[in-house]
Amino acid sequence: MKEFANEDSLLKQINNKYRMETKTIFSFMNPEIDIINEIAPAVEIFKTRSRNFIPLGEQARKLKADEPGGFDGLVYRVYTHVMDRLMRSDLRKQELVTYKLSLPLL
Repeated sequence: MKEFANEDSLLKQINNKYRMETKTIFSFMNPEIDIINEIAPAVEIFKTRSRNFIPLGEQARKLKADEPGGFDGLVYRVYTHVMDRLMRSDLRKQELVTYKLSLPLL
């Protein structure tokens, strides 16, 4: 976060935008209204994919256990790589938002 100039004003903008969009964001996190949000088919695809990845995750955890950073380091590197590829424009701004919101999770 320190790499972004004028960090306080950017964080204030992010927090204000988040407050305006909170209701919409949380509606997508409520499985009871997936059909209303028209995301039920996508949710099923992701559930299937997640079930298929469980054995791969366990295998990767074993393989990376002895390496510096271990499995968590691998997850962080893959996560940042994928997120960088998803961002199409305003990369610096999107990086700030993405990493600010994801750091507590990683």
